[in-house]
Amino acid sequence: MASAVFGSIDGKMHVNSLYIVGCLLLLVKQSCAVTETSPLIYPFHAVVDSIFVCSALLISDQYVLCPAQCVNGSTWGAKIFLGFNADAFFQGRLWQKDTEVAHASNIIVHDKFVQVSNGSFMNNIALLQLTKRVSFRKNIRPGVLMAKEELQLLGEVSLNVTGWSTDIVSNLSLSEARLLNKDYCNLLYQPNYFPNQEACMEWEGENSLTLTGNLVSTNQRVLGFVIRPACLSKIPQCLNHNKIVTIPPFLDWVSRQTNISIQELTTFKTEHAELIERMDDLLWMLQETDDQHFKDSRRLARMDVTLKALMEALRQIRASIEDGCVPFFEP
Repeated sequence: MASAVFGSIDGKMHVNSLYIVGCLLLLVKQSCAVTETSPLIYPFHAVVDSIFVCSALLISDQYVLCPAQCVNGSTWGAKIFLGFNADAFFQGRLWQKDTEVAHASNIIVHDKFVQVSNGSFMNNIALLQLTKRVSFRKNIRPGVLMAKEELQLLGEVSLNVTGWSTDIVSNLSLSEARLLNKDYCNLLYQPNYFPNQEACMEWEGENSLTLTGNLVSTNQRVLGFVIRPACLSKIPQCLNHNKIVTIPPFLDWVSRQTNISIQELTTFKTEHAELIERMDDLLWMLQETDDQHFKDSRRLARMDVTLKALMEALRQIRASIEDGCVPFFEP
C-alpha cells in the first residue's frame, strides 16, 4: 500500500498525488448501479426477523427502530441480526465474523399505528428493546437520525439506499435515489400518502433493493425506511418509485419511549474526533511534503500546485466532518 501512495524521485520519498486525488474522487463519486457495500460503512444496519423479515436501524445499545408493519402482532418478539454483510436470514450465514444475533421480547408499536389499505399504513414505526445491551464495534454502531429541521429544508436531493434484495442472494448493497417533492408524491400515491410522516423517491439506479425497511440516508443521517405500497398513478414510470417512512416526525415519540434525548439521537458520536485527528495528521504530512517540493520547485512545480489543491480539498472535507457531514469511506 505504501508503494502506491509514495514514489521515489532522486532517492527521495514523495506523495503520489495522482493516487490520493483518485481516492478523494472515489469518496464523492457515486455509481447509479447497485454496488456492494459493507457494515463497516453502514454499521447501523440490521435485519429483523419477526412477522416479516425487514431491514432495521440500530439507534442505541438497547434499541432498534423498524417499520411497524414488520413486527405488529408478533407474540414471540423478534430476532435481530447486527453487523452482517451477507443476508443472514435468507442465506443462513450466521458464521460471519464480528456479528451478533440479538433478541427483543419487548416490541413497542406506535399507539396510533393503523393499516389504511393494502400496503399503506399510518404511524408505521416501532421500537424493539433488546434483551441485553449490544457491545459496539467497527461494524455495529448506532446510526444518526435526521432532525426535523433538516427534513424541512431538504429539496429534491440525492439519497443513498442501503439494504438487501428479496429476489436474489445478495450482500449489503447500495443504490441511489432522488427525493421527490410532496405534490408529486401525492400524485403517485393519493389518497394513501401522508406528507407529515412520509416521503417518496425515484430510483436513479436499479430498483433491486426490495427488502422492506431498507434504509434511506443522506449526509450520513438516516432519513427513513423504504416501503413498497402499490403506486396508484397511471404514470408509466410509476414502478420506479417507492414511499419512505420518514423518521424525523417520530423523534419525540422515540425519545419518550427510550429516554434518549433527541439531541443524542441526531448528533454524531465522539468517534468522529478520531477521523478528524487522522486528517490533521495527513494534512501535516502533505504540508511537510509541500515544503520539500518548494525546495525542488524547478522540477516539481506542477506537483506543488497539485498538493496545494489536495490540501484545500482535505481542509474542506475536515470542515464538513466537524459540521456533521461525514463521507462514507470505503474500508
